[in-house]
Amino acid sequence: GIMSPLTVEKIGDKYLLVDGERRFRAATEIKLKEVPCVVIAPQSKVDRLVQQFHIQEQHEGWTPTEKAMTVEELSHDLNLSVLQLGEMLGLEKTTIQRYVAYSQLLEKKEFQKNEINLHWTTPIKAVKAIAKSKTESELGKSFTQDDERKLEKAIIRQIKSGELKRPTDVGKIKDSFRKSPKDIDSFINKGESVTDLYLRTKAQSTRCLRSAYFSAGYVQTNLNKYLNNPDIIPIKKEIDSFKVCKEVIEKFLKRVE
Repeated sequence: GIMSPLTVEKIGDKYLLVDGERRFRAATEIKLKEVPCVVIAPQSKVDRLVQQFHIQEQHEGWTPTEKAMTVEELSHDLNLSVLQLGEMLGLEKTTIQRYVAYSQLLEKKEFQKNEINLHWTTPIKAVKAIAKSKTESELGKSFTQDDERKLEKAIIRQIKSGELKRPTDVGKIKDSFRKSPKDIDSFINKGESVTDLYLRTKAQSTRCLRSAYFSAGYVQTNLNKYLNNPDIIPIKKEIDSFKVCKEVIEKFLKRVE
């Protein structure tokens, strides 16, 4: 018999099947007259789709990309943004960010066909933003949808080839574009590798500055936490390290201010 009851929603004198379609089809095939059911109260369209998403998520071995596709489709059906729907579904913040970035891809088919991990979506979105900003603000040209599509293809091609091994490697493209906006077009149209672009544009300084920026935020956060709860005295080695750091920061600020 049927071990797990079907879930149905009572609407007037009829019942809407919410979960258990395959069990229902099997029961119909073998001509069962009755099946066990859990009857729930009528729901709104939004609540029903949210519940069905979570039920399906438990039943099916979805890939992250398949989930992103489903969330995007649901967002269109419900006239909600992917961000709004992701929050409604109770998804984690990083997952929602990846789903949003996936929904903005122009080359979704290439992404799916090559089974590229969803972790790449957010870095690709960031590169597109840099390319658009630099092309328009520094080169005085528009960054068209065709340019955006070509950039996505160039990145996907280098993921496939292994030139880009980790999502963080995409940062080299961002650093190169920031250092030399005129080379954006070259990267998009001439098939140059990320490594060659990075070395040719001498983007190491941009990367160093970006890494220092993120490290500064980390240092600031943790030192503030320590100052709010100074229950241990720092040793000389730690103090000397911060003194050196302070000297370097002062040199940097004198140069740029």
